[in-house]
Amino acid sequence: ANDLRRYNSDSLWNYEVGAKTGWLDNTLTVNGSAFYIRWDNIQQWVPLPCGFQYRSNAGAAVSKGFELEVHARPAEGLDLTTGVGYNDARITATSAVSPQKVGDRVLQVPDWTANAALAYTVPLPNTRNLVGTLDYGYVGSSTSANNNPFEPRLRPSYEIVDARIALKFGQQELALTGKNLTNTHANLGDNRSIVAEVIGRPRIVTNQPQTFGVEFRSNF
Repeated sequence: ANDLRRYNSDSLWNYEVGAKTGWLDNTLTVNGSAFYIRWDNIQQWVPLPCGFQYRSNAGAAVSKGFELEVHARPAEGLDLTTGVGYNDARITATSAVSPQKVGDRVLQVPDWTANAALAYTVPLPNTRNLVGTLDYGYVGSSTSANNNPFEPRLRPSYEIVDARIALKFGQQELALTGKNLTNTHANLGDNRSIVAEVIGRPRIVTNQPQTFGVEFRSNF
């Protein structure tokens, strides 16, 4: 019988190539990289119907993808940043103590990620500044074995939008904030409480709901 009380250390080889570039007197920067990772004795959680779980070595996996980031200053006081990443992480070798098969996605790893941010600064009298920011984030789908390791749950993609407008004066800052403006309810990860999941009521960790607030910061 396999001993589920023990698992081996994992190891990986990471091959990566990339470049960081600056254009137009560094008002435009473009950074990119591509990677290929060989992951041996990859460790994954395997849940049991009783609500407990164990950590096992799922064999081996390969992760390959790319990242691209662009930052631009098209006008005085205006900053634009955007990025995109892709990660195809797949099991390439099986293990006797893991239900994952060759070709299965590595659990909890999203395929696509993306982000964009806009910041605009307006100078005011008496060395004050009004700064407005808008942030967008995208996380692609991933798989979760929280409910059934043989039929992993698909965690859908989600988008988060935040906004902020701040008045900066000296070392102080007063801001109006809006977080998760679209009130997205995302599946951020498994909640492995020591209890079996009820059918139709998945146990997940979710994000902060739509929230508006006022912030005051001071640096002494």
